[in-house]
Amino acid sequence: MSCAAPADQFQCWVREQADKWNAPIVEAPEGRRDEFVDPYFKRAKPDQAVVILKAREPAREERLDFQQCSNAFLTCGRPDRLQELADSLTAEDLSACGQKWLTRFIPFFTEGERRQAGCRRRLFFSQVEFCDNLIFRRRAALDKLGERLLDANRTIGQPNKITVIFCRKVTKHYRGKLQTEIEDMNLPNPVIRSHYRNGFIKQYVRDHLILRTEAAGNNVTDYGVNKAVEHLPASRDKLCDQ
Repeated sequence: MSCAAPADQFQCWVREQADKWNAPIVEAPEGRRDEFVDPYFKRAKPDQAVVILKAREPAREERLDFQQCSNAFLTCGRPDRLQELADSLTAEDLSACGQKWLTRFIPFFTEGERRQAGCRRRLFFSQVEFCDNLIFRRRAALDKLGERLLDANRTIGQPNKITVIFCRKVTKHYRGKLQTEIEDMNLPNPVIRSHYRNGFIKQYVRDHLILRTEAAGNNVTDYGVNKAVEHLPASRDKLCDQ
C-alpha cells in the first residue's frame, strides 16, 4: 500500500498498529461512547490499546447523580463536587497523558536518542473554547430573554465594546473583523456572534432550554497567552472573564 501524504502515512501506521495490537478500528456509535467501549476493557491490561474510535471519547465522572444533555449538565445532585472535578483538570494532567501516548504512538526516537540530541516533545494548543450555560425551566422565559439580548447586543462588535469584553485595546494597527453578525435567522432564537481577531463570542440556544455564551479563539496569542499547554490556566482565566 502506498501512502504518500503525511496524513495518509499516519493512517497507514495506525492501521498497522491496530493489527499488531489486535485492536479494531470502529466508527463511533450514536449513543453513549463510554458504554459502547466498556466491553473492550473487560480483560484489558494497564495502558493497553484495545479499540480505536473514530471520534472523541467523553470523560468519565465519579458516581454523581446527574442528567446530561449533549455536552452540558442539566441537573446534578452534587454541583459543588462536579465543579471541583472540572477545576481539578490541570495543564500537568494534559501533559502527562499526552506524553504517555506520544511515546506509544510516535516511537520514532528512543529516550536515549532524544536525550543525546537534546530533543523533547512539547504540547501546544491554539484553538480553545469556554462557555457558560444558563439552564431554563421554561422555554418561554428563554425566548423572552433571547429577544432582549438581540436588541441589546446588536452593536456589541464596536471597537469600544470589544476592548472592554476582551481586555485588549483596539488600535489603528488592529487586523481582523470587528462586527456583530446575527446568524441562522430561520431559527426561533437566532445566533449572535461578535468577532475579535481570530476568535469570537457567540450566544445561542442549545437543546431547547440552554442559553449558551461561548468565547472561542483560534489563536490564543490574540489574548496575550502563549500556546504552550502550561499556559492553560491563563487561557481559561482570560476566556472565562469574557
